[in-house]
Amino acid sequence: MPELSTHAGINTTSLQAAFTRTTMDRAATLRLLLIVLLQVCRSFCIYEPYFDTLPQTVRIPENSVPGTTVHSFTLGNWHSMSTVSMTVSPATTFFNNPSINSGKTATIKLNSSAALNALMVNQYNIAITYTNGYGSISSNLYVQITPVSYPLQCATPFSSQVGDTVQVLENVPKTTKIYTAITTNANAGTIFSYNIMQVVPNGDFTIDASGNVYPNQAFNYQTGDRSFTLTIKVLDQHRASCTGTLTVEVLPVDKTTISFKDVNQAVTIRENTGPAAVVATVTALGTNVHYQLITPTSAFQINEKTGVIRTTYNLGLDSNPGLAVTSLLVRAYDPVHKVSATATVQVTVQDANDIPPLCTPAVVVTHVPETTPIAGTLFTLSCTDRDSTGNTLSYSIQADGVSKYMFRLQGTTLELNNTLDYDSAVMAGVDFQYPITILIKDSGVPQLTTSVSVFVTVTPVNEFPPTFKEPFTFTVNERSPVGTVIGVVTATDRDWPFNNIQYRITGGNGNNPPQFYIDPRSGQINLLSTLDFERQSTYQLKIEAVDMNQDLQPDPNRQKTALQTITIEVQDTNDNPPVCNPPYYEATIFSTLKAGQEIVLVQCTDQDITSTLTYTLVGGNVNNRFTMTKSTLVSQNTFSYLKPGVYDPTTYELLVKVTDGGPPTFSTTVTVIVHVIPWTTTVPTTPLKTTKVTQVPQIVTVFDNQWIPDPWFVAVLAVTGALLLLALALLIWKLLSMTSLCRRVPTEMAKPLLQDRTFGDTAVPTPERSLPQDPRKKRERTPSPLSLQFDGRAQDPFTGREYLFNSVTGQRCWV
Repeated sequence: MPELSTHAGINTTSLQAAFTRTTMDRAATLRLLLIVLLQVCRSFCIYEPYFDTLPQTVRIPENSVPGTTVHSFTLGNWHSMSTVSMTVSPATTFFNNPSINSGKTATIKLNSSAALNALMVNQYNIAITYTNGYGSISSNLYVQITPVSYPLQCATPFSSQVGDTVQVLENVPKTTKIYTAITTNANAGTIFSYNIMQVVPNGDFTIDASGNVYPNQAFNYQTGDRSFTLTIKVLDQHRASCTGTLTVEVLPVDKTTISFKDVNQAVTIRENTGPAAVVATVTALGTNVHYQLITPTSAFQINEKTGVIRTTYNLGLDSNPGLAVTSLLVRAYDPVHKVSATATVQVTVQDANDIPPLCTPAVVVTHVPETTPIAGTLFTLSCTDRDSTGNTLSYSIQADGVSKYMFRLQGTTLELNNTLDYDSAVMAGVDFQYPITILIKDSGVPQLTTSVSVFVTVTPVNEFPPTFKEPFTFTVNERSPVGTVIGVVTATDRDWPFNNIQYRITGGNGNNPPQFYIDPRSGQINLLSTLDFERQSTYQLKIEAVDMNQDLQPDPNRQKTALQTITIEVQDTNDNPPVCNPPYYEATIFSTLKAGQEIVLVQCTDQDITSTLTYTLVGGNVNNRFTMTKSTLVSQNTFSYLKPGVYDPTTYELLVKVTDGGPPTFSTTVTVIVHVIPWTTTVPTTPLKTTKVTQVPQIVTVFDNQWIPDPWFVAVLAVTGALLLLALALLIWKLLSMTSLCRRVPTEMAKPLLQDRTFGDTAVPTPERSLPQDPRKKRERTPSPLSLQFDGRAQDPFTGREYLFNSVTGQRCWV
């Protein structure tokens, strides 16, 4: 805790008076003392925060590594609820927030991303704010970045022990640049000075402020020196230096020579131009010229025939900053005449626009209903370019097939450009989805492009009601059994999935039970109960068709329906026999009745309106005296009652068979009793028709039920019976075998177990009571198989019968 600073005196006399009270116990005294001390501390103690070493200015070198301590300072009056924050100007993330140790010391360090550069920023101002609950204080820490001088290095092979070599013709002009000295790790803005320290043998060469070497003398390959070694020293403004060696070889001028048009070239290319990008072209004059790179490098390659220099791979300065400047030494040679020449190509790689636009989302999947109007907004794309804030982005749609001309862009908003139809065959062929690609291009060099894949899924909307198709009239025979298919009602729906319809009967189906049934999915109408043409010959059914699952989310309130009345006509079938009333007739006539006279009119009806009744005499028409004309019984010829001769009966019991038209054919028999009164007059008499009903015949219908099993049932029954008989035979055989075994016990083999049986006329005593016998009468016995099977003998207490038993298995056998 912070130290207490007392700024006012305390009246000790009053305190001593309080402590001298003898009635207080020790606990009360300590409690009172603590309260007084707290009150005094609240009035006079200081807890305000303060820094001990801030503000402050510190210096760190620009090559400081991450984790380097920038500055440490003490926090006055620090406690667990205190906070420390800081802000850096200019804004950077190179510094970590202060870390507080147990000694209340805050430390600021460089974080892992720190990359200090004194040429870019040479001072940072860190504003630190400290708050502890009693107050807040702010102070500044000034961090100065000091530059670091790196040892100057000359490029290889110029700085190697052997040095670099350049070949020149003996007639090279004095103003021709033959070489350029290059350094590798110099800081930006470094100023160089070049000096030729020594030439061996003596020669006259000069070097300018850019490191270019020129000859100041004429060469003579025949009489002069053919090789010169130059020692060149390079200094910067910090007096750092490096030394390199250059060997100048003089080549003779012959008829067959090779020379470059441009001995020194400087080209600039951009990074990330891809592999095989053209960098430069060198051209040498001569015959049968070939080119090769002398400088060892994997980043560039040269065409041996054309001299075209290309990149080997994609050059990226982010991953390989050493490619910023590369000096290539190219040699042109004639392999036939053994002549060659060299040239220098300095390649500078510039940073390029290499970050494509970034779009969110990168893949768009959206759903739109098929009723979306033209110009309806689908979504808005958000894209940025991290390369440069000055770049502008352009948007375009790339689509083909069914997606072409379906969409358009208004800025970054994708809109519908044509009507959608979820129910078309084209949509079903592409799985109801339009794939398109939006291309986003920036205005940088090179121009970079980002593509966003868009998948627009069209969702269904229930638009059309079902439509019924003919026929609307069906016929069915009245004798059709239950379940008979009467017809199929068909309705179509233009919404996809097509014809996804459910059917039901809403009216005209009679009372309970219903007469017809319709399959909800197929529309097939089946007979549900028997029909009777005589009861009802026509049915008018109201069929309702409801479309199903036509929306993305099925909603019963959005289902569309259609109603259609269909007619079912019942076809009449002959299914009722004729009915005659009365079924019995009686008439009396005279024998002198003329032929063709009506005697009895048989009255019969048939409930089947399409049936035609036919009347036929089938019995009792002795001597063929009567005939039927339609339903009327008439006399056919005169009666005969003369003896000798034909003598007709005086009472005829005629049977009239009444048959309907069929098929099938039903018939009824009517009995007609005709009494004939013999009469001798020749005058025709008028018949007297009388109808006397003496009895009412009854028609009894007897149904003979007959069961005819299926062939498979007969076969299964026969096999089952055979198996049962076989099992019964095996059981009987087993019982007989056991009985015969038991009955063989009183044989010679079983006698050793029958301990109280006689042997001949003399009783054989049991082994327990055996008496000495005559050795001559001793008979040798051997154990029998039965004695091995049964090892004991006993008597049944209920029946008194004796039996043999096996003490191990419990098997018994009566004796």
